[in-house]
Amino acid sequence: MSTLCQRLTTFAWIRERRQLIVGIEAVVASTTLDVASVEQITKPSV
Repeated sequence: MSTLCQRLTTFAWIRERRQLIVGIEAVVASTTLDVASVEQITKPSV
């Protein structure tokens, strides 16, 4: 019984971490997109 609980909590922990990683990747992707668009805007003026 305890091993089943451990497996469930481990699975939940992995799923939470996976969601966290996906969220971080989304933030990084949007940040790089923002940086790229800012560079595109600022390069012609400079």
